[in-house]
Amino acid sequence: MYLKLSSVFLFIIFGFHSDTEFKNIFAKISGKTKSEMIINTAKLFLEKPYVARTLEGNETETLVCNFEGLDCATLVENVMALVMTKVQKTGNYEDFKANLKSLRYQNGIIDGYGSRIHYFSDWLVRNEKKAGFKNISLSLGGILIEKKINFMTQNAKLYSQLSNPSVFKRILMAEDNLNAQKIYFIPKAKVEKIKSKIKTGDIIAFTSTVEGLDVNHEGFAIIKNNEVYLLHASLEKKKVIISEETLVQYLTR
Repeated sequence: MYLKLSSVFLFIIFGFHSDTEFKNIFAKISGKTKSEMIINTAKLFLEKPYVARTLEGNETETLVCNFEGLDCATLVENVMALVMTKVQKTGNYEDFKANLKSLRYQNGIIDGYGSRIHYFSDWLVRNEKKAGFKNISLSLGGILIEKKINFMTQNAKLYSQLSNPSVFKRILMAEDNLNAQKIYFIPKAKVEKIKSKIKTGDIIAFTSTVEGLDVNHEGFAIIKNNEVYLLHASLEKKKVIISEETLVQYLTR
């Protein structure tokens, strides 16, 4: 499941892992349920370094596969693609890459920078339809996000690729499509009341206070002693960790 809460962060080593590296980590995936497989797979990345902008820097848009340097988004994508491949029972590296591509790109097709899914809310909407995710924010008392999402086109100078008019237009279309969706979040003041509904392995994302930006951090829920903690690629700690604070404490801070 997926849950969107209010508040927190930002995202990047260029690198690729090999078939051998994939098989080494794939062989360690365990769990009887998808939730168990998700969190057990995420734990395999603990202590891996946080590296910002992992998907940037290539002149030609390429499927970046990197287990050694992760930001919050690529941690979630790698874990979910690994679990999808495990459920398919193939153990095939090509299948993993196909799953990663399907999560990261519109219609699962790489067609330049504009084909990548750049906003997490867009990532969720698209993958709810094809990857079996379920957004439970509304059912837990979520409220509508009344905010226009347009950070990239309003800050095009931050993205060299957007100097290309056709790429700019494609990103603008993605923003328009996203703004046509109804997106809900749980205000952080309500998290204490609904935390018992959160399960280990749920994806949690945090809304941003930055104008035009929907989400700026994400990770996985992990339940310990009836409290919710966050397994995530932490910019603050510069590595993948399980937070020492509870989710409520993390949000409050």
